Amino acid sequence: MRKIFISLLSLMICSTVFSQEESDFIINRNGTITSYIGNSTTIIIPSQIGDIPVTAIGNDSFKNKNLRSVIIPNSVVTIGRDAFVGNRLTSIIIPDGVTSIGDYSFAANQLNLVVIPNSVVSIGSSAFSSNQLTSVIIPTGVTIIRAETFARNKLTSVIIPVSVIEIDDSAFAYNQLTLITIPSSVTYIGGDAFSYNNIINISIGDNTELGRDHFYAFNLNFDNFYNSNGKKAGIYEYKNGRWSIVNLIPST
Repeated sequence: MRKIFISLLSLMICSTVFSQEESDFIINRNGTITSYIGNSTTIIIPSQIGDIPVTAIGNDSFKNKNLRSVIIPNSVVTIGRDAFVGNRLTSIIIPDGVTSIGDYSFAANQLNLVVIPNSVVSIGSSAFSSNQLTSVIIPTGVTIIRAETFARNKLTSVIIPVSVIEIDDSAFAYNQLTLITIPSSVTYIGGDAFSYNNIINISIGDNTELGRDHFYAFNLNFDNFYNSNGKKAGIYEYKNGRWSIVNLIPST
């Protein structure tokens, strides 16, 4: 699936005209781009500016620049807080080699497609919130899905790897999910993590802590049913106005 995403994005990129100069990018001696001062809305970020390799996209560096398309070089390792927030990006490939994506880094764009490589081990709060994503594959190195990371999209499909142990508050709130598989590795799901979806099928491990401070991870009915039935691992289904366990999964 990841290869299909990359192929689709490559086709989009080939049909886009990019125009900017190295002088449009402000970089510090550490290799961090701190600002974009150009006028182009379709840009290729260079892998080197002058004699300095570009290794990081700094906080706020491309914030509210009306960008429609951007290519990030393979030299980049970190993407800072608010780096691309408030643009008009519709797709993005995060290069293999990036390990960290900051808070709100791609929030409030128009993303309907994103490729996140398995080199990424940290994704910040609200990093991809308020977009138009319909599906996402979480990288296999991520252990925590932070608050509102993918909130307010149009997600109908999410793949969560077994590396994940915690899903924080409102991580997937306000989407269009109807089913979700929570790996048995997950021990905690925060308040409103999956609220405001239409979930009717949940696969979940045993003894997962759901919600906090009177905020339910999924909703009142499911959280209470799961807890009151011994927090058993299984596939749960909502049908005819009630939750039931349709298949128990042996504990590992």
